[in-house]
Amino acid sequence: MWQDRLMTKLHLPVYESSHWPCAVYGSGLPTHTPTPYGWDIGGRGSMLSHRARYALRALIALAQEEPGLQLTSGNISTKADAPRKFLEAILLQLSHKGLVVSKRGKFGGYRLGRAPSEISFAEVIRVVDGPLALAPCVSRMAFRKCDDCQSLETCLLREALMKTRDATSDVLESYSLADALASEAAPPL
Repeated sequence: MWQDRLMTKLHLPVYESSHWPCAVYGSGLPTHTPTPYGWDIGGRGSMLSHRARYALRALIALAQEEPGLQLTSGNISTKADAPRKFLEAILLQLSHKGLVVSKRGKFGGYRLGRAPSEISFAEVIRVVDGPLALAPCVSRMAFRKCDDCQSLETCLLREALMKTRDATSDVLESYSLADALASEAAPPL
């Protein structure tokens, strides 16, 4: 899993998913809890929100189909094991960014907007959850000084957070939907 590769790259012990350290993988707050940085995207000790999980599962379900073949939101919902109405909102968001193409009507549905090899996990997570950085002071996409930080230059947390951001970004940018399909965990088509 990409989480294990990230932990290895950061020279941290690899834990079972239910035992990941909250300092690295989320705040442990309930999903959709407002924080000074925006909304808590981790929730319950997980780095990845439900929105991002469903988005990735939906895109992988579309990538498993023949190129150009459309799936209805109901079919995607079943394959991605995601609530249909929630998934429809996510698919709308993905279509606005060109990751999926939607067609309305009786023979409508969704298909990938680009080849699976051109859609990285990082891009999907950024579309649905925002920046990958754990704090706004290390974000490349939404930089701002933390509310409780006296000085960026003397912050003792910033260097570790920047290394975490870089390692996370490196792994997720290099991992595409095609890589997920080629994974040992992927069921045969």
